[in-house]
Amino acid sequence: MKIKFLIIISVILSACLLSCSTLINPLNSGASPKLFPIMQNGKAGYINRKGETVIQPQFARVGLFIDGLAPACLEQSKCGYIDETGKFVVNPQFDDAANFSEGLAAVVIEKKVGFIDKTGKIVINPQFAQAYQFSEGLVNVGIGDKMGYVDRDGKITVNPQFNLALPFSEGLAVVLLGNKYGFIDKDGKLVINPQYERASSFSNGLAAVNVGKQQGYIDKTGKMTINPQFDGAFRFSDEGYAQVLVGEKMGFIDKEGKYVINPQFSWSGAGLPVGGIFDIRDLDPGPFSEGLQPVKVGNSFGYIDKTGRIAINPQFTSASKFSGGMAAVGTDSGQAYIDKEGKYVWREIRETPKTSSNKAANAMANAANAMANAANAAPKTSSNSNRTGRLATDSNIRSEPNKNAASLGIQFKGAKVRILDETSYALDTGEISTWYRIKITDYGCSVNANLGCGKNNPNDSDEGWVNAKGVLLD
Repeated sequence: MKIKFLIIISVILSACLLSCSTLINPLNSGASPKLFPIMQNGKAGYINRKGETVIQPQFARVGLFIDGLAPACLEQSKCGYIDETGKFVVNPQFDDAANFSEGLAAVVIEKKVGFIDKTGKIVINPQFAQAYQFSEGLVNVGIGDKMGYVDRDGKITVNPQFNLALPFSEGLAVVLLGNKYGFIDKDGKLVINPQYERASSFSNGLAAVNVGKQQGYIDKTGKMTINPQFDGAFRFSDEGYAQVLVGEKMGFIDKEGKYVINPQFSWSGAGLPVGGIFDIRDLDPGPFSEGLQPVKVGNSFGYIDKTGRIAINPQFTSASKFSGGMAAVGTDSGQAYIDKEGKYVWREIRETPKTSSNKAANAMANAANAMANAANAAPKTSSNSNRTGRLATDSNIRSEPNKNAASLGIQFKGAKVRILDETSYALDTGEISTWYRIKITDYGCSVNANLGCGKNNPNDSDEGWVNAKGVLLD
């Protein structure tokens, strides 16, 4: 079963609970974390803030420590909960398991989602098609093909009637009725009528909404306080900053809509949901965590301070937000953690296959060169209808094998795919770009916990082109 809920995670460095190919960003684990998840040689463990291994890599998948417990899964795909010594305190017995939130954690038993307490006792029986994390005493759940809300006793407080229902934030929740988004209160009453193409959760008294193709901000009465003028508008931080996108450049505004940092950074989705959906319906705390914000400059990621000054030079292949004085980053040699001075605290050590002789190494190099030369000659397409895989993250489905081609919709992480065709061609940089034409055979769940599982929109295409880097082959 594809789990019907997700941990709130960094989007650049995705969570290990569903796929342990990258690091979890512990930013949203509540209190400042003491332990940080790592991957080493295909196994998951934890380090402390000094980069010392505290729990040896031994698990297939792990989650975040919240109130002393973290979900951990064995190779047999059974999941339980460990303490900070790595010992199971809730035996691995579930088909999947999520982080704790407000004292409860969602677990999967026989394709249904329920909730346990910290002793492992089932407090809400597995009965939901999908469920998320508790927020403000309620959790959004799927019953049949509709969504509603239940309380900590499992009692339905808002009947399942919505096509999509997001967690409550500041007393209101985003819901989708038909094809328009609006907001309800905890009694299920519509406070702001469904009228927007997109909408984000409220933060710092404001919510980003789409009006046509532009985004602006409304207050809790539905009044437009910052006129729609952005190509992307994101969640406000507690300090009153929000990221906005103008064309392909990212900047930062205050609550009056004034620029505090002009749009100047390459749009990358750094620290934000990817896939071209610019409404960030998640629980991300907004820009600038611990005074720094990941940005993309050229082809590399670095960090800026609140004045827009580069604080850590762009040098990483990916970057997440800081938490507990550390941030997870990607490098050419693997994943890593850095401190606020940009110094490495921990780096992944990848085992490299050894060749028996220089002759073998030369043969491999010659073969690689031959492939590159062939790719440079002309694009190639081949049939791969017998190959299958799954999406490594939320992916924009394109009409052509090109990142600038029209989007046919969003498909979520973990979606099973059949590869119909493959094409490769040389970029201006000399790099070879490979794309797959895929067909979705089973839907996944978004890396953004609040977007849920299945389809992002009913009209999103099940077939199109994606970059091969975003597909994990079986």
